[in-house]
Amino acid sequence: MPRTKRKADEKRRAKTGRVTGRVKYLTRSHLIECSDLGVGWGYNRQVSERVAELPEVNYPVTFAMPHHHRGGVACEAHVRCVVEGPNGLFLTVDMPVEYYRRLPVARRRLPAALARRVRPLA
Repeated sequence: MPRTKRKADEKRRAKTGRVTGRVKYLTRSHLIECSDLGVGWGYNRQVSERVAELPEVNYPVTFAMPHHHRGGVACEAHVRCVVEGPNGLFLTVDMPVEYYRRLPVARRRLPAALARRVRPLA
């Protein structure tokens, strides 16, 4: 994280007492785009066309990891994401690294249990 963002986080925490974190998210438009492009990408985890039925809100990426297999065969690096959907639904989506890097980022308040474990940045 760049130094200026760290300082801004420290100031915000000192002022409000709240601990926040940055999280990438997908909109319904991003999910529809992933559905359309998923066939061309050819990765294992793709989202259904039914994502068009979801409400237009921000869906946070709760987990992301590098992945290197397509159908059990080694391939170029891509990102496997778990996206939090409505009503406790979770979607798993594979996407190219470049697409993942372009996803928007939002600030989200951390749960109290996690916030107690977060130490101020040095």
